[in-house]
Amino acid sequence: MSAQKRGAETKGKGSNKHKRVDSADCCVDEDKESLNVIEDDSGKALVVSSSDDEEDLVSSSIDVGSDESSESSNVSSVDLDFLSEDGDLLIDYHDIEESESGEADLHKRFLCCTKNSDHKGLIPLDEFSNNHIPNGDNLLYKCIQTIADLTVRVDVKIISSQRPEFWPGSTKSYPFYKSNQSNLRAGSGWVSGVRQFTDDGKKCWCTKCQGSEFSSGAWWEVEVTTTKHLVFDTLEAGNTSLRFFYDKEDSPVVIIDKVIMENLGKDKCLLKFATCDSNLGDQLERSQEKFASFWFKVYQKYLPARDEDKFSFIVSHPHGGCKRVSVGHWKEKKNEDELTRFTYTTCTCPGSSGALVLFPGYGNRFVPEFFHSGSLKSGFNVSVAELMYTQFF
Repeated sequence: MSAQKRGAETKGKGSNKHKRVDSADCCVDEDKESLNVIEDDSGKALVVSSSDDEEDLVSSSIDVGSDESSESSNVSSVDLDFLSEDGDLLIDYHDIEESESGEADLHKRFLCCTKNSDHKGLIPLDEFSNNHIPNGDNLLYKCIQTIADLTVRVDVKIISSQRPEFWPGSTKSYPFYKSNQSNLRAGSGWVSGVRQFTDDGKKCWCTKCQGSEFSSGAWWEVEVTTTKHLVFDTLEAGNTSLRFFYDKEDSPVVIIDKVIMENLGKDKCLLKFATCDSNLGDQLERSQEKFASFWFKVYQKYLPARDEDKFSFIVSHPHGGCKRVSVGHWKEKKNEDELTRFTYTTCTCPGSSGALVLFPGYGNRFVPEFFHSGSLKSGFNVSVAELMYTQFF
């Protein structure tokens, strides 16, 4: 492990290529399909996908006056099967941020964001309070705070040649297929497991110990869950780093730059690293224990009314920046074999792919399970497909 202190592509239809125009230090994607929201005389919001081809226009309506409609400016209530050419909820747009010039370019991307230009739905973590929680629920607020403690920025510095042209079983383009770019790609992830080892014969495999004749007897193995379209294979994992505790701009920079990868399904992967840094290991272990305690209570509390409340929350690193919290509602559940995807209005930006999505009452009593994948042409965000538990156990 190396803990060092150092200071979106949105794909157009049928293409993973970027056409960029730099004007007044602002980047514009020429081939990006945009969604416009206008209000008609009946008090409804018409969501229209703008395109040069009239056949590509999609419109629908939602109540402007409802709480749910105000959570995202790019939301439509079009039937979900109609929106997905393959009859599923594979993403049309990923939420991975891409930078040509490292950290400086990430800040420019935030200023020139075309998905949520005002970022009103993304609350800076240091401004987030229980006033942002429905009914001011302090238990839920504390649970989200511990989720934030375990949220990490995931940076990938290379693109594997093994990325497929299409999503498995689909004709939808897979992100960054045949891209030769070595630009920094930024997303989010979540610490889903922490295990401590103490003199049990298993040796620490962090960078520090591997380069030494003697390895530490006390160390931690940490697991971070994110999306596979962010970190596709072992080659990309070998060029991936994780930034912890990036809560605000002046946060100390703690980076892990040696991880290994395990596949967890169609669009989910597990990144593992080892550390003998007791400060890092202890802090992550304590945060995991606090989260487990809060989530157990939240799950029980919200299970009975989960389909009426429809709450959803995300903590992520939009545009690779410091953590922000978004509050919203889920809209639909879509079954895929034994798996389920959620669509939701909860605000995200490029850089949010791989973040944990909290649907109180869903998942299981140990972990919420769902992670942010991307968005549909409708403007709805969508989760990675996951096994959904129908009852508490």
